[in-house]
Amino acid sequence: NEKVEVELQGLLSLMNKDAGVKSFLASPFADLSTRQAGVEALIKNGKFSKITSSFLRVMGENRRLNHLGPVVQNYLELMKAQRGEVEVAVTTAVEVDNASRKRLETAIKKFLKPNEKATITNSVDASILGGMIVDLGDKTIDMSV
Repeated sequence: NEKVEVELQGLLSLMNKDAGVKSFLASPFADLSTRQAGVEALIKNGKFSKITSSFLRVMGENRRLNHLGPVVQNYLELMKAQRGEVEVAVTTAVEVDNASRKRLETAIKKFLKPNEKATITNSVDASILGGMIVDLGDKTIDMSV
């Protein structure tokens, strides 16, 4: 569900930005009424759909809010996989220019299934003298020097 995915992305972002929310969710020791009140406040402020709200309530009732981050992250990864999105991390010594990026995209497409689409992120690592390291799903192609 696209709406749930967007809501959970926002929740994950909130968890990473707001120390109070992160602390509340990380603590498995709060009593049931405290967890319920916290979850209801989170739902109200986030204006979440019925599905997301029910999910958060169940996580709270079962003392699993401290696992919310990894559960949400896994859900987001499953949604990307369902759409055929493959994350590709490219590490180079310098930022990749547009011409090189287009050649890289063409080369990466050869490793993908016809229904898959690559989402490429480039990071710079000054310790690499030249070449690149490409992480594509569970494959790593190290062409660095």
